[in-house]
Amino acid sequence: MFKLVNLSANKETFHDITFKDGLNVVMGYQYDKSESNKKNTTNGIGKSLIIKIIDFCLASDKQKEWLVPLADWIFTLTISVDGKKHTLSRAINKQNIILFDN
Repeated sequence: MFKLVNLSANKETFHDITFKDGLNVVMGYQYDKSESNKKNTTNGIGKSLIIKIIDFCLASDKQKEWLVPLADWIFTLTISVDGKKHTLSRAINKQNIILFDN
């Protein structure tokens, strides 16, 4: 069985995502409930980006649009296959290389 375990990055601004057993749901959450925030939307907070990063770690095509804004980022996806954990790491500035268990 294949299972996602964790998604992380080499930057403190990225909040690690730990996947639980069973169904995982990615939901937007709006922190600012003030009167000045009139849009009241969860657009642009990263729900779709999480899926793109997982796909990127699993050997998707290169993401040319990420080269400038995320040049020094490295994403790491931890997976479990038949109960054994593995890590896949891929750097934005070296997209030709995917490290499997280092």
